[in-house]
Order: sequence, then structure tokens, then C-alpha cells
Amino acid sequence: MRDGDDPTDHEVFAPLPLTGEYDEQIAASRAARRSYRGASLGLPIAGPRSLASFGERFWGLIIDNVCMIPFVLVLRPLTAATRVEPRVVGGGMEAVVVQTGRPAAAALLLLVPRAIYVIVAIGAFGRTLGQRASNIEVVTVGGDPPGWARAVRRWSLIGGIDAAALLTGRVEVALAALVVCGWMLVSPNRQGLHDLLGGVIVVRAEKPRD
Repeated sequence: MRDGDDPTDHEVFAPLPLTGEYDEQIAASRAARRSYRGASLGLPIAGPRSLASFGERFWGLIIDNVCMIPFVLVLRPLTAATRVEPRVVGGGMEAVVVQTGRPAAAALLLLVPRAIYVIVAIGAFGRTLGQRASNIEVVTVGGDPPGWARAVRRWSLIGGIDAAALLTGRVEVALAALVVCGWMLVSPNRQGLHDLLGGVIVVRAEKPRD
């Protein structure tokens, strides 16, 4: 280079080459980002819009079940196949179980309030009262509100299992609901089988609880 020449006309400044160790760190970081639940959907690993945890969903379910207790208490006498009545037996009062003659299908009335509650809450608001308390909500895999059709499809699987359990009285049928919900433990996007049927996921809500 001659005196007076602009050095930038003759010199090329290239970035320093990455070392093998740094390449490995970048690759490990990218692999870690791909490995967490929800990564395939482009969801954040934590915070708003990240997948709700099993604990958050379980707590919301407990609250929803508590909300259903008053309806069960009101409908239970109307659906029971037996009732207990006091009778005079051998000069004393005893409790006697009496058949009401109601078919087992009458027990399906117990599912009506829950079906209305879940479908309306998810279809209209995207979450039930329990999910609201847990600050989580149901959305499509694209992040949109689920709508009525998805809410019905999502509930139909659990509702169908509950109906079969009431009609048959078999415990193993009721246990199928545990498999449906427990699928989220192995699902890459924490979806139960009912979530997969509805085409939805459950995420942490953007807005805090009121």
C-alpha cells in the first residue's frame, strides 16, 4: 500500500472464524429450544402464550368440579335408581333401600349441566371458571379462539366416556377418562386426547386474572 492511499480500498475486514467449541454451544442451544413442549408450534418456553402446565390444568379442573356440586345435589334425587326410606321393622325404625324404578339412562341427566357449562364457557369465552382462576385458556393451535364447533368436539370425548360409565356402571370405562386426560403427559404439546380431537391447546393467558 502506497503512502496516502485509503487503507479501506485495499483491506477486507472479514469476521473471525467461529471455533469448534462455539459452534457446539450454538448447536446445543438450538437443540434445547427445539426440545421443550410447544416448540413445534412456535410457542414461548414460559410466560404468556406458553403451554399450561399439568398442575395448572389440574387445579382448574378441581375448581370446575366444585362449581358442579350444586347441580349434582339438585339432580341426584331425580336420577338415583334407589332411595333410602325409614320403615318400621320389628317394632323399630330402620333405613330400607327402595328401588325407584328409574332406568340407568336417567343418570345421564347429571351430564347435562356439565356439558352446557363446559361447551358454553369454552365456545364463548375460551375458558371455564376454573381455567380463569388458573389464568389459562383454550385456543386453536394457531392461537385463535376455539369457537363452538371445537368446544363441542373437545367435550364429546370426555362426555361420551362419562355417559358410557353411567350406563354400564363399570369402573374400567370411567378409567378411560384418565387415559384421555393423561395423554398430555406424553404429548409434545401437552394435549390430552380430547384436545387433539378438538384441535386445540391450553396456554397461559396473556391477561392476568381479574
